Amino acid sequence: MGALPQPVVAPGPHRELVDTLHSLHHRAGWPSLRQLARETGVSHTTVSKVLSSATLPAWGNLELLTEALHGDVAHMHDLWLAASTPADTDDASVARIAGRVDEIAALRRHLETGAGMLLVTGEAGMGKTTLVDAAAESVDTVVAVGRCLQLSSEVPLLPFIDALRSLHQVDAGRWMEEALADCPTYVRASLGRLVPELLPGSTPTSVADDPWGQERLFSSVTAVLSALAATRPLALHLEDCHWADRGTLDLLTHMASHPSGVPVVVTWRSGDPDVAVEHSEWLLRNRWAPGVDAIDLRPMTLEETARQLQLITGARVDDEVARTIHARGQGLPLYTAQLATVTPGAEMPRHLAELLDRRIGELHGAPWRVARLLGVAQRQMTPTTLRAATGLDADEEDEAMHALERRGLLQHSLGGAGLAHPLFIEAIERRLLPGEAADAHARLADALESAPAIQPGEVADHWRAAGRPDREVVLRVAAARRADERFAQQEALDAWLRVLELWDDGHRDGDIELWQVLVLALDVAIGLGDLDAGRVLAARAASLDLPAGPREQVLQRVGSFL
Repeated sequence: MGALPQPVVAPGPHRELVDTLHSLHHRAGWPSLRQLARETGVSHTTVSKVLSSATLPAWGNLELLTEALHGDVAHMHDLWLAASTPADTDDASVARIAGRVDEIAALRRHLETGAGMLLVTGEAGMGKTTLVDAAAESVDTVVAVGRCLQLSSEVPLLPFIDALRSLHQVDAGRWMEEALADCPTYVRASLGRLVPELLPGSTPTSVADDPWGQERLFSSVTAVLSALAATRPLALHLEDCHWADRGTLDLLTHMASHPSGVPVVVTWRSGDPDVAVEHSEWLLRNRWAPGVDAIDLRPMTLEETARQLQLITGARVDDEVARTIHARGQGLPLYTAQLATVTPGAEMPRHLAELLDRRIGELHGAPWRVARLLGVAQRQMTPTTLRAATGLDADEEDEAMHALERRGLLQHSLGGAGLAHPLFIEAIERRLLPGEAADAHARLADALESAPAIQPGEVADHWRAAGRPDREVVLRVAAARRADERFAQQEALDAWLRVLELWDDGHRDGDIELWQVLVLALDVAIGLGDLDAGRVLAARAASLDLPAGPREQVLQRVGSFL
């Protein structure tokens, strides 16, 4: 078979996708529609539409065809994502996602051919909803959505009520009526307790009035889902089930052991300290149950973050900007989207600041003292140093650390512990009052001075933040010498220039003279080839009124520079 008709589409991402697809068809030797239908498992009409229709195809069909033509699925997925978003949209929440190729493929397979439950877990901001929505948009399956809400009191089976009501609205209720006609008569009466529209003119009976009411209700849900799925593809997406009422979790457990044949996707926020203990136990029990699969979303890589930024901004983002945002947001898509709205290094966006404040919650007493010190430290600290800086005893420190860990704020290793995310550090710093911040830096600097293997530059930085130049200057000199020994010349020059600032303000290290500082700084500037700094240092050194010996050394060094 020869080339198939190529659709006429405007220049842009869709055109690039079409060109790439037909190039694959050419390289594969122009296989026929029926041959491709056999290899993909879809009809030859569907294959024809993918290749020749001007309408953007569903990702599921395009993926199958790309695999059959031995193409690059990841590259084709990127092209499809770019083509699936209108060029004039500013909405970063559209169903275009960076990376997650394997995850979205697994979700698509589950929505199209699965039969059990698929748990999609991940911490807040990891992109669970965006991922499931993107997969749902790429399949021909009807995906009924039900959402759980964090309410002051439970609404029994709330997500199932949402999902069933949305299904009842399809085709003006005809699809649901046909399904109910194929179910036992009790099904309509039971479901009427959830969706009263199914019993017009009647008052649904309470589950409490029927000793078998809950069992019949659960069986009715699975029965009607099976009947609906018998006439067209159907799946359920139950969102935020970490907030689910107990009845919803019981029904999900029932469905896991009595499958309806309808694939169910459950999204669940992990690591949230506000989730009830019994809910976490339910997740632990059921994620390993037969017929239950799980996708645990991880943070995005640097490359995926750069791709997300490109999708948000509509243009390729500078590599340094991408690295800065990835380091700051640690690959969480929600944080990346927020940080993309401000200039790198700028103050945190207001919405993101509010999210982090809610995430951290109210901290008082010992937990706040530990969090405050870890925030100004900006790294992991040993228990000994933390106790010295906070003034807590061992038991108080342990209790505070456990409190922070329960809130998911702590990351620890054998050597110590620190805040779990760079943005937590920024959020803690924002809470510090000016005097409180200076006191925390001073306490930490004092504790670090007696700690082993601590870099003097780190301690000097804390004394500087504490507003204690008298304590900073000695350590800054030591930091300059240490950097010079490690051939870290730029670091050494910066440290010597800071020593000179302190010197001019009247803060001096008694173990070194000004001319020696200038000579050492000039040596480093010469090594770096920093002519601007070198000229300033040389002029100042030459102007000093010195005894013969030191003056000879100064002039010799100045002469080598000039």
